[in-house]
Amino acid sequence: MLLPLMVESNVTHYFFDIDDGQHMFRDEIGNECSDLHAVRAEVARTLTAMARDNIAVAPLANARNSDQQTIVAFVRNTSNRIVYTATMSFIGLWHDEGMPPVTEPLNQDGHPPLIWGR
Repeated sequence: MLLPLMVESNVTHYFFDIDDGQHMFRDEIGNECSDLHAVRAEVARTLTAMARDNIAVAPLANARNSDQQTIVAFVRNTSNRIVYTATMSFIGLWHDEGMPPVTEPLNQDGHPPLIWGR
């Protein structure tokens, strides 16, 4: 007689809720993740996919505030407690014609240097 093989599983079920600033999407199905690194990786994949699909097309759809968008992921465990939160923001700023040109010498690649805070 063969006995069933008992395998201890460390897989935990998590729910990935998303707030895109206009709508809150509550995950009712969830996903199984082997550890907290897998949870973070799933959130990173989800946020980058949403950014690619939503932020890039917002100006084409004349979306309000298309240059200021934030997507937030909330991860809940099976006890309905939030265990992880991640935020991805896109902030764009158009500069008017009155800004002075960059006068610093070009770098070795032929590009102007990056100067933060201008």
